[in-house]
Amino acid sequence: MTHGYDRQDVQPIDYVPSTTEQSFKSLIRHLREELGSIAISINTINTALQQPVHVEPALPQKGMIRFVDAGDVWNPDASGLGGFFGYDGADWILLGR
Repeated sequence: MTHGYDRQDVQPIDYVPSTTEQSFKSLIRHLREELGSIAISINTINTALQQPVHVEPALPQKGMIRFVDAGDVWNPDASGLGGFFGYDGADWILLGR
């Protein structure tokens, strides 16, 4: 599921819990809404990590992880092999192939 995001710049969505009323019916509704918010947050992380990218993200953030296609336009370690790379705030570091 892609949610229509530009896969080059998918950013995880923070989950922030909300409060609810005390009735049982409102608690059930609230729980469903919270679980939906958690699912969206998890799905954006999965989308960002699993999709191969071909260009460097426009606004890389420290801690960002991307799967780079082998021998494509963007090749952070110049090996031509691709793999998972993490951004340390200054450089893309190979995490594994």
